[in-house]
Amino acid sequence: MGRKRVARQMKAAALTGVSRRRGTGTTLRDARVRPASDRVDRNVRADAPDPFIHSVVWLP
Repeated sequence: MGRKRVARQMKAAALTGVSRRRGTGTTLRDARVRPASDRVDRNVRADAPDPFIHSVVWLP
């Protein structure tokens, strides 16, 4: 049998093949749990824009 015929019959029987590809392993956040507090008191805000860093939107 050809692969298209097998695919058609598997679809009719609601079967799926085994995927050897590794899926994404991201963690889903639980909305019911309060996030952990910031224990290192990080400050990631800049006082002013850096004059040496320009917009990367414009590229020649």
